[in-house]
Amino acid sequence: MRNPDLKWEEDEKGVHIKPPQRGSLVSRLLPFRRRRGVVLDQQGTFIWKLCDGEHQIKEIGNELEEKYKMRASSALAALELYLVQLSKNGLIGFIFPESVRKRYHKAHMRPTEKSAKRNRE
Repeated sequence: MRNPDLKWEEDEKGVHIKPPQRGSLVSRLLPFRRRRGVVLDQQGTFIWKLCDGEHQIKEIGNELEEKYKMRASSALAALELYLVQLSKNGLIGFIFPESVRKRYHKAHMRPTEKSAKRNRE
């Protein structure tokens, strides 16, 4: 999902992403790493528009494969690398399904939290 704190616009060169206002909650959770804006190329713009919180990574990969006539494995590998870079720069974040969040939370509970939970059950 795109960082909602970022302002962006599109023109013939691609998507132009402007840095967020400093101090907002979202800017602290998804820190934008650049002082200047970012301009995405054609493929980056295509991917950016699909990072709307509605499309899953696999769906974006399928769209990329179809539009740019790529092999499925190549499209998904390139997409994953690109999404990691966008994430590292605070441009996007990932939304995980509830089942994944529960498994993650359960796996990362401290021993004292686990025993307290068992006692409540």
